[in-house]
Amino acid sequence: MRVQYAFGVLRFEPDSSLADWFARRDEPWSELVTMGPTGFESCARVRYFEEDRISQHVLFARLRVHLAGRTKTPGDCFHALWAGAVSGMHGDPARGISPWFPASVLTGPKVRIPHREYMLFRGHLDEVGHWGATDPTTGSSTDEELPAPHLLWPADHQWFVATDVDSDFTWVSGSQGLIDAVITDPKLDAERVHRN
Repeated sequence: MRVQYAFGVLRFEPDSSLADWFARRDEPWSELVTMGPTGFESCARVRYFEEDRISQHVLFARLRVHLAGRTKTPGDCFHALWAGAVSGMHGDPARGISPWFPASVLTGPKVRIPHREYMLFRGHLDEVGHWGATDPTTGSSTDEELPAPHLLWPADHQWFVATDVDSDFTWVSGSQGLIDAVITDPKLDAERVHRN
């Protein structure tokens, strides 16, 4: 079955079992959330330009250049956002602050890895960071206040990108050709890493 999406905003994916291929592996949780799963041909570690959301979005914009051509499913990618990313997205009823996402998203099924829970979204690779979060009082987007995805992979599992909340790096795993392109990109501070 071919999945089609309206371009622009990611859609919440309630079927968290679509992440079971890596989330249920017998690998150390700290490596899964930081580097992603093993089993890819090559891996690179990319340092942020600065430790803030702006540089993270700049980094992902650059990575998309390399990722798009290395999957047959750029229009069907999974974007996982750590559920604790921004406290404001859950709102504060006691103070009259409404949440940024509907209850069906906030309380819906999560991708669970020990010590981490992720809300799973689905959409085009180019929609990175377009979570669809809005301030219900103004109707304006609050996406710019949320980070880029903490986990990102295409439906065909050709590559995997991981950025843990406690890390200064983004890890990219995939083919030798993908990693060669990432580490030789002059706009990225990247190095090849050999995983056991």
